[in-house]
Order: sequence, then structure tokens, then C-alpha cells
Amino acid sequence: MTSWEIVKYFIDCKKDIDSIMFISENVRKISNLNLRNILDSRLRDFYIKIRVVYDKSIK
Repeated sequence: MTSWEIVKYFIDCKKDIDSIMFISENVRKISNLNLRNILDSRLRDFYIKIRVVYDKSIK
């Protein structure tokens, strides 16, 4: 895995965290959405991506 691919995973992780923070700050405004599924999906994606970075970076 090249360094650019690792950086892309980190950027995607940052996007997931930003989405979670946005949801937590605006929960009342977006309460009509299914927030539980959205949060679960974002957290799952985050953990998978960060694990890929960990596995590929540390050998």
C-alpha cells in the first residue's frame, strides 16, 4: 500500500468523524432521519478504515 492510499484512508476517517460530530451537534434539526443507522454505519466505516491503515502501516 502506497503512502497516498494510506492518506486517503485517513481522510476518509476524518470525514466519518466529522459526520458524527455534525450529527451530535445538530441532532434536533435532523431528528426525522434514522440517526441510529447512520451513526452505526459511520462508526463501522471508521473502524474498518482505521484498522486497514494500522494493518498496512505496522508490519
